[in-house]
Amino acid sequence: LCVLDKNDFICATEALLERIINSLKCFAAYAPPQPLAGPVVSVFVTKKGYQGNLGGLADADAICQAAAEAAGLSGTDWKAWLSTSDGEEAEPPGINAIDRIPDGQYWLVDGTTLIAADKEDLTDGRLKSAIDLNEDGRQWGGFVWTGTQADGNGTGSNCNNWADNSSEVSGDNGFINTTDEAWTKYYDPVQCSWQRHLYCFGGVE
Repeated sequence: LCVLDKNDFICATEALLERIINSLKCFAAYAPPQPLAGPVVSVFVTKKGYQGNLGGLADADAICQAAAEAAGLSGTDWKAWLSTSDGEEAEPPGINAIDRIPDGQYWLVDGTTLIAADKEDLTDGRLKSAIDLNEDGRQWGGFVWTGTQADGNGTGSNCNNWADNSSEVSGDNGFINTTDEAWTKYYDPVQCSWQRHLYCFGGVE
C-alpha cells in the first residue's frame, strides 16, 4: 500500500510491472483454436417445394443434384437430408440421413457460413447457423421434408418412404430458420400432400 507521495513513482512502476507479467501469463496460456479437419461439404435448401412423393431417396437425391447443377455448384455427390424406414419402397431399407451424407465441415453455399464442424457437431442438437440459403445463395425460409431426428436417425414418419403424397399419410419436417433441434424435427408430422423444401448436402472439395 502506498502512503507517502515520494513512493508514488515506485508504486506505479510496480503496478505496471505486475500488469505486464499478468498479460504475459495470459498470452502464454492462450491456445489458438485448432483448424477444422475433413473435406468441405456444401449445404443448401432447395428454393422449390415438393409434396411427400419424392420418388424415394434416389429421386430426392436427383432433385438436389439438378438444383446444384442449375445453380452452377460443383460435385456429383449431392444428397437429400432424408431418412427412411423398413419397407418395400426404401432404397436401401431403413437408412438414416446421417449415414447418407459425407463427414466433414458443413458450410452454406456462400462459403463463409459454418453450419457444423463435423457429423458429431451436426447432430448435437444445435447448428452454428441455420441452413437458410438456397442453391442460388439467397436467403430462404419455410419448412423441409426430413423424417429425421436431431441425432440424424429416422423418425419413422416419412410419407411411406417418400413415395406417397396423400393427405392420409404424414411425414416429419424441419423448420429452415432455426438452429435448435427444430431444424430437422419440427413438432408433429404434417400431411404428405403439403409442399416442403429439401436440405441438400454435397459438392465435396
